[in-house]
Amino acid sequence: MQTDKGLVKVLGKHLIQYTIENLSPLCDEIIISSNSDGYDKFGYKVVKDEMKNIGPVGGLYSCLKESSNDVNIILSCDTPLVSKEILECLLSNYKGDVATVPWYKDDHYEPLCAIYTKGFLEVLNQAIKNKNHKLPLIYTTTDIRKIQVEEHTDCFTKQAFLNVNSMEDVDTLEKILLKRK
Repeated sequence: MQTDKGLVKVLGKHLIQYTIENLSPLCDEIIISSNSDGYDKFGYKVVKDEMKNIGPVGGLYSCLKESSNDVNIILSCDTPLVSKEILECLLSNYKGDVATVPWYKDDHYEPLCAIYTKGFLEVLNQAIKNKNHKLPLIYTTTDIRKIQVEEHTDCFTKQAFLNVNSMEDVDTLEKILLKRK
């Protein structure tokens, strides 16, 4: 997008604010993963990647290390339609695994809308040592709980995981949000 996605405004709010609003009722701690100082204004702890240039794995690793909780909801700011209800569905399906991740039958995951425990740090540490920086590939080396999206249509809607990666996606998101009003 040529800009920091979380700071893009949609209907007067930054994308990160939608994420914070959905997490707030369920979390006693919110940590923002960013290498930018632009998130300081939201009043939450901002954690920079301890290991740079390894994508979302770096942010996940750094935030899990900083978290004071064993069980953590990870939610990317570029999926603002992931609702509190979807997060509650994930939590209700959490059974103590190191990770609980939405999964589609075609073997596609939603790794940045998932539950990760502190125990996943060991998995990430090994993956990073092996230069494996792709979460779906990391899942193949450990037992995770896969929540099949198609079996949970009561929580997961088609639009839930709309990923905002372009200004066209921002326009689509605005139309969806306006219809909901």
